[in-house]
Amino acid sequence: LLFAHSVSHNAQKSKNNIDIYENTKISEIKNIILEEGVTTIEAGTFYCASMESITLPATLKEIGAEAFSNTNNLKSIVIPDSVETLGASAFWASGIESATVGSGIKTLYRTFEQCHSLKKVVLSEGLEEIDYYAFGSCSNIENINFPTTLKIIGEFAFCNWGFGKDNLNELIIPEGVTTIGNNAFMGIGFKKIVLPSTVTSLGEFIISGNSNVEEINVPSGITNIPDKCFYYARKLKKITFDGDI
Repeated sequence: LLFAHSVSHNAQKSKNNIDIYENTKISEIKNIILEEGVTTIEAGTFYCASMESITLPATLKEIGAEAFSNTNNLKSIVIPDSVETLGASAFWASGIESATVGSGIKTLYRTFEQCHSLKKVVLSEGLEEIDYYAFGSCSNIENINFPTTLKIIGEFAFCNWGFGKDNLNELIIPEGVTTIGNNAFMGIGFKKIVLPSTVTSLGEFIISGNSNVEEINVPSGITNIPDKCFYYARKLKKITFDGDI
């Protein structure tokens, strides 16, 4: 189905906004193309829709909260560089297997939480923060890149990534990241985490829970290890201090 400029139940909405949350027929459409001119996808627009594919236009500026949540049949998403605002839980619990995030996005917040089928993630240069639960419980990610612009990995950002897997060896966080938030890697499947020299702040419980982490380093920029930083890291065997604490 091709959407030409707009689809809306509210006559007062901008003609370039997509707001079709209550349209039950939309939930039955398999393939959707949003034509150039659409600028906004409203919150919850495609919630629980059965679409298998969607093409987003280069004119798109905003994707609202939970816009694609629970779209179980959607297998991939490419967010164009034009998108500057991505609402909380935009793809929560969807069936996507691959995701590309455009360069206009600065922060991810609960964006792909509980996307259990997600395997490949492409993050564009420009992204600065992977925040709260952005990839929480995405247990099957096999391929992800970290852009050089990334500064902050927030609370629970990658919790349970690779949970229960034994074939994940080393996770290298790139230079430029300065902050690792509370529980950022809780329950993670990797055996070794390498933190960059640019990190100056570590949160609590960063590898707590049933994580597989056996080895981690403390960068030289860390002058204080917070309470319970490695609390309940049951498999942790080795900590390397790169500087003086």
